[in-house]
Parts: sequence; structure tokens; C-alpha cells
Amino acid sequence: MELTELQQTSILQLYQALYNDIAGTENLESYSLMFTERGSLARLAETISKNQGFFGRFYPNDMAPLAFAEAFVNDLIGDRAAESDKTIATEYIVNKISDGATQNELIPEITTLLSSFPATHPNWGMAAAHYIRESAARIVDNLAGNTVSSDDKVLAVNYIVDQMNSAGQSFGDMIEWAITTLDSIDYSNPIWGNAAALFDNRIEISRYYSIEKAGELNGLVKQILASISHDAATVATAKAAIDALLNNFPIDLGTLDGNNGFLIGDHSLDNGVSKMIFDLYPITVWTSQDPQNSLAQLMGVHMPNDFV
Repeated sequence: MELTELQQTSILQLYQALYNDIAGTENLESYSLMFTERGSLARLAETISKNQGFFGRFYPNDMAPLAFAEAFVNDLIGDRAAESDKTIATEYIVNKISDGATQNELIPEITTLLSSFPATHPNWGMAAAHYIRESAARIVDNLAGNTVSSDDKVLAVNYIVDQMNSAGQSFGDMIEWAITTLDSIDYSNPIWGNAAALFDNRIEISRYYSIEKAGELNGLVKQILASISHDAATVATAKAAIDALLNNFPIDLGTLDGNNGFLIGDHSLDNGVSKMIFDLYPITVWTSQDPQNSLAQLMGVHMPNDFV
């Protein structure tokens, strides 16, 4: 089933909320299929927020099972659980890998399990509360950038966490709430107005690259995204930078500083695009970049069936 324009926009918004990045045509197609299968943005968000990309830690595929298990448990739990409990989790992961499980399967399983514990749980509550709060803060940061004060971000994070703890909302529900709420705020709002404008500007660029230009995943595009502010004028400049990137804009090395890649002298195009491109990227900019239940029983909680 082909998604509507509004549904496509929701997926681009979700990608921004989760990764602070532009989806690209391949991710848009993949997430569109997942959206169709799950039937709602909240359920799609719940699934994706448990994967390795959102967790933000990447481990070599050839790591020894014990090395991966220890690194992952330490990154996820830290000192917020007893060593004996962490050992249980580590041994479980090692055994699962021996049985053929992959990192991409284990990370969603363990993070889903951890987030199911209440903050009052004697063994895992502290780690669960930290994981949930850090996840909520990441969403707020990815949506609002630097347009909102730290205090106001904390209020938003507190609301998300409270709704999950007290009102039975899932993390996916709250991601959808955050996206929908920010998208509805007027630009004149004294606290969140600039964040709403920034969000809209970013999504316009994401749509331009992912749909209009059918651009593939490219690490350089995130740098272009980072140049966008709540000022609408930055959208036109970013679109021009995308056009230059996709059309292999020629770089005159004589106009660049060998140390930092900045433009030297007055060689900017009339619209300032070349200046922005040279400021953003080093000389090598145009180089292609490709960029179970037994544990639940041990930890004393029922594992949700629908976490993937």
C-alpha cells in the first residue's frame, strides 16, 4: 500500500526525532513498509527506538561474544545495577550468541526488557529509569535542537517520563505525541515557536532530499541538515547545497585552505552556496561514503511479545 503524503511526512519526522538526520529514499521506503505492517506511527516508533541506531552504540561484528556482552551491558547499565545482576545479563547474551543470535537481535531484546521495569524495581529500577529518561531526552534534543532552554527541555522530558510511568503510555506513544505537538505549535509561541520552525525547516529539507531528489543515505547530508536553523532563509541555502552535492559540484582546490577546508578569498557564488559548502566540508567532501524469555524469567519480569 502506497503511503499518503501526510504519512510519508510522519516518517520523515520520526526519523528526525530518532536520529537527528535525513532518512534518504532507502530508509523512507523501508520505514514505509514497516509503517504499513505495524499500522501506526507509535508502533513503528516503538520498534525503531529499540534498535542499535537509536541506542547510539556500535560494536564491531567480529567482537568476541564475551567482549560484546560486557561492553553492551556496561554501556546500557553502567553502575546502576549490582555486579551480580549484570553478570546474569552478560552470561545470557553470551549464551544467546552461541545459539546464533546477532547483535541486532539482542540489543532490541535487552533494551525492551530493561524499559519494562518500573523505577521501583529493587534490581533493575535505577537502570530502567535512567534508560527511559536518556531516551526521552534524546528525542527532545533531536526535535528542538538549541532553540529551547535546558529548563524547558527538562519539563518536556519529565512529562514524557511521567506519562510512561503513570499513564501507561509507551515510548512510541510519547514519540508520536512529541512530533504531533511540536508540529502544531505556532511560530509565535515564546518558548517552543523557534523549535517548531526549526522542525518544519528540517522536514522540508528531508522531504526535498529523500523524496524530490530520491537521495540515498549519505553522511554528508547530516552536515547540511546541521546548517539549518529556525530561519526560513537557511532552507534555500541547504537545498542549493544538496543540489551541489548530488551534481558533484566542482571544487577548485586553489580556493581552499589546506588545513580546514574553508573558502579563501571572495569566490562565493552570488547566493552564497559555495561558501556554505566549503565551510561545511573538508577537501575530501565528494568522496563517496557508505556509511528471550529465559532472561526475563531470570530478571523477574514478563517479556512483551510485540517488541519487533
